[in-house]
Amino acid sequence: MSARELITDHLDLWTRAVTKKSSSGRGSNGKVELTGIKKLRELTLELAVRGLLTEQRIDESNASEIVANLEKEQKQLVAAGLIKKPKPLKPIDENEKPYPLPKGWQWVRLGHTMEMYNGRAFKSSEWSTSGLPIVRIQNLNDPKAPTNYFSGPLDDRHSIDSGTFLISWSGTPGTSFGAFIWTRGPAALNQHINKCVFFGDFLNPEFMQLAVNGQMKNFIQSAQGGVGLKHVTKGVLANALIALPPREEQNHIVQKVDELMALCDRLEQQTSDQLGAHETLVDTLLGTLIQSANATELADNWARLAEHFDTLFTTEQSIDKLKQTILQLAVMGRLVEQDAGDEAASKLVARVKEYLKQQNIKPITRDRSTHDPSGFHYPLPSGWIWCEVNDIFAFANGKAHEKYVDDSGQYILINSRFVSNSGRIQKRVSERLTPLNEGDIAIVMSDVPKGRALARCYLVESSDEYTLNQRIGGLTTSPEVNRQYMLSVLNRHPYLLSYDDGKKQTNLKKIQILSTPLPVPPLAEQNRIVQKVDELMALCDHLKQRLTQAINTRCQLAGVVVEDALN
Repeated sequence: MSARELITDHLDLWTRAVTKKSSSGRGSNGKVELTGIKKLRELTLELAVRGLLTEQRIDESNASEIVANLEKEQKQLVAAGLIKKPKPLKPIDENEKPYPLPKGWQWVRLGHTMEMYNGRAFKSSEWSTSGLPIVRIQNLNDPKAPTNYFSGPLDDRHSIDSGTFLISWSGTPGTSFGAFIWTRGPAALNQHINKCVFFGDFLNPEFMQLAVNGQMKNFIQSAQGGVGLKHVTKGVLANALIALPPREEQNHIVQKVDELMALCDRLEQQTSDQLGAHETLVDTLLGTLIQSANATELADNWARLAEHFDTLFTTEQSIDKLKQTILQLAVMGRLVEQDAGDEAASKLVARVKEYLKQQNIKPITRDRSTHDPSGFHYPLPSGWIWCEVNDIFAFANGKAHEKYVDDSGQYILINSRFVSNSGRIQKRVSERLTPLNEGDIAIVMSDVPKGRALARCYLVESSDEYTLNQRIGGLTTSPEVNRQYMLSVLNRHPYLLSYDDGKKQTNLKKIQILSTPLPVPPLAEQNRIVQKVDELMALCDHLKQRLTQAINTRCQLAGVVVEDALN
């Protein structure tokens, strides 16, 4: 099977394997990742460096000639004093070779093909607004990344120009490591990037870029350093095994990879366009549900939508949007029918206020000119009432717990990771500074990286003993209130997510939480809403389970295709 056939005969596997990325900000639904096409690009690279992408030609020279010429050139450079005598590299052992090579290919150490010079460690005091741009790792990965400049004298080892071969050897695995060919003119090279000078002109730099990047998994496994930031030593790079084909075949491989990557680009664009159109259709149809005037009209619109569930909700993102729509309908009073016989919500709120008063909890007074939530109000059904968190809940602020006891602590610490992971990630502490009890709600008050947890809430439903960490708020209310309904209203409330204190990390204030508007239905309707939401969420979970099973099946089939292609 040719490489093009490998793509075209399995289009469904490559284009329909789509996963959801993590949310990238407050209120974000996250973007989708074209996982299948990403794997297809990885497969193309793997086939290229193994010699399985193109047909071998009998009349082509042998790579052993290239290796001999590289060795000869290196010795001449050492003798001329142009490079230092290299440290001996390990002999290539037969057991070290990961797979058999095509005829005419040969294994070679990367250090036998090039000399590597690390970039210069520029100090911030050396930065300028003019001169040569300083190439840092971020500038390799993103041409639009901010650039510093250097206007002083520069050693030739740290000077690069278009066509210079670079290897980034430090950073975050999966994003920073890799080989690059610089294309943006004269520049100064920063540390953590090697300037690579080949021994002679026996190698196609674009093929060598493919060969080095084909070793990324091995490099990452050999990387040293702490969590997150790691680095690959020069010794590891120099001893990396490269499968070297004859020069003519290097050129053929580069040409074929360019052709297949262009095909992947077209597939990616086509798939993105289809996903965009699909997303617009889902948004439009879900919008008809939001625009339903009452529960009866909603039921009719829902029935029409349900006929096309299998074709509409085919991505994690679309199912998550359906869940959000269900919750929005719930808090707007359009999910279930109203019952004229229900006690008005105003009477419930009055009893809750009296309950809080008996607990010696007094509502706070505040300046509405600073925190006015009226813009988040919308018309409510008969019997409902607008109030604020301050009318329904008492508030407690968490405190810093210094002494973590991993397993033996008596109290479960509620922090942002605990809330974000629905209580699955736990730390225990030996002190209980701010208790939270069964029926109480915890709310995250600080933006964590990328806004993933701000205003996210967690309902305590067990009798375990909990304590709140700093920047986590606790909400307590009367036993009469349906906590599940309130959780649905509060969780990632748009009023809270709209708050911006102008700082790099947003911190919700107590006043901001207490002024959050709550649409409160009669208690009986709260119960009906929670029951209906549970039913529909179960349906969404079933849809997502089927989707996951389908994606897993495609991935397994893709794995078989990949295995067959590599064997």
